[in-house]
Amino acid sequence: MQAFITVGLGYGDEGKGATTEALVNKFDSMLVVRYSGGAQCGHNVVGPKGQKHPFAQWGAGTITGAHTHLLRQVIIDPLAMRAEASALEWLGWQPWPMLTIDRRCLVTTPFHARVNRWLEQMRQHDGVDKRHGSCGLGIGETRQYWLWFGEDAVFAEDLQQKPTAKRRLAEKLDLLRQRLMLKYPQCRELYGMPVLSIAEMLCNPLMQIVDEPPDFPSSGTIVFEGAQGVLLDEHWGQPPHYTWSDVTPRNAIETAIDWGIRRADVKVVGVLRTYATRHGAGPLEGTPLPNLRDSGNPENPYQGSIRFAEHSRTDVIRAAEACKYPSGGSENVSMLDGLAVNCLDQHQLPEWVLDQLAVPVWMEGRGPHSKDRTFLPAFE
Repeated sequence: MQAFITVGLGYGDEGKGATTEALVNKFDSMLVVRYSGGAQCGHNVVGPKGQKHPFAQWGAGTITGAHTHLLRQVIIDPLAMRAEASALEWLGWQPWPMLTIDRRCLVTTPFHARVNRWLEQMRQHDGVDKRHGSCGLGIGETRQYWLWFGEDAVFAEDLQQKPTAKRRLAEKLDLLRQRLMLKYPQCRELYGMPVLSIAEMLCNPLMQIVDEPPDFPSSGTIVFEGAQGVLLDEHWGQPPHYTWSDVTPRNAIETAIDWGIRRADVKVVGVLRTYATRHGAGPLEGTPLPNLRDSGNPENPYQGSIRFAEHSRTDVIRAAEACKYPSGGSENVSMLDGLAVNCLDQHQLPEWVLDQLAVPVWMEGRGPHSKDRTFLPAFE
């Protein structure tokens, strides 16, 4: 048994989904594990038959038939999950049997999302823009509420169809709404939101909520799919323009070892474009590249337009440091084993970036399709 872990080395949008799908294809993997992030992901993948989908809560390996498991560190959005399932069904898949969810996953609700959007709008007024760069889905508010109130937060296990679970869910949602109204009394949209109707919408009998990961063969390959990028990590990002979770590969490595995979058989693939991007507020160092375009990242009211720039030494060094762990010696050791470099058809990657990251290039991408990815001899 072996495992590959994809991790973004930027601010997101590096091509983690396409890299994951390429690894699943190469090794005929039947399991993709999402280990961070939530419904804010948009991993655009174009499959072998031209099928295109921005994967959010299903793994990018779905496009080739792989099962998806969401670890407890993932924050789920059941309403967005319904919409994504409908899109996948339209493309010809049966997505619900292909997904399992750890019962301890936190749940984003419409209450979290409403507060998130209201706060982000309030940060932009009188010509002053102090937005955090949120995508407006309530991910940060979900985790913040859990940090404040612990077991009062909504978990995936609260969405099960048992009558006792449904009552508990309604109680939790009512308490959540009351607390948010007390903290944000000017967020008037909270006042008329119907708790019982929202509780019904969040519950879905098609969701497979589990205590343990799905059974997988004793031999083969598991691919862990990262979300966002380490420059947005809660420890390595730049406050307030960062996410509320650990998006480094550490959780995935520990999980793979807990599942019985030898550390030597766990490989971490750092994913980056030949240039830097940022979708949302926050600094983007490096010379701007105004002529680049990305149709897979449209403008939205909360993040605005995606931006492009040359890689900056400061950011590359920070990404490399974020992917290190203590070795017990005088220096920390990199968790990275190889790189997947995307968008080589658009721009050239400076040599100094490879020198700084100090690991070999395993995969190159020159377009959006599966056929546009090439594994290099260093990978074999």
